[in-house]
Amino acid sequence: ADLLPLRTVCDLPIEKLLELMEESAKRTFERTGILMRKPEGFTMSGLQKKATGRATFSKLMYLADLPEFIPAEQGKKMQAKIMQIFGATDEDFEEARITTLSEADTAALEKLMGRGEGGQPLSADISEDEDEEEGSKDE
Repeated sequence: ADLLPLRTVCDLPIEKLLELMEESAKRTFERTGILMRKPEGFTMSGLQKKATGRATFSKLMYLADLPEFIPAEQGKKMQAKIMQIFGATDEDFEEARITTLSEADTAALEKLMGRGEGGQPLSADISEDEDEEEGSKDE
């Protein structure tokens, strides 16, 4: 969120911004290598390095997909370039993709919160009556 005002204040041309993002991707790749697909066989430090690379990849792809940050057409080109730098597939991108609340499906959010349509508790939720019954059994 702080990057949007910073971009405006710095008055960076889009070309310079794209150049900086590409340089960031290249530097991260040099330090971390290709994206981690499976965590097996890594030491703790190796796993941390791969996780850092994946997080940076996700953030760069998110920024490239954000029309408030980069115009959509240039953002798509930057995403393709970042994926090429990291040796990432479309599947890697989908797994690492950052979804904002504005993009999220309301039904999926309600499910994550344990609620059904209209905010009603899902059947797996314990109702207040059941909580009270369990409390009286403990006494």
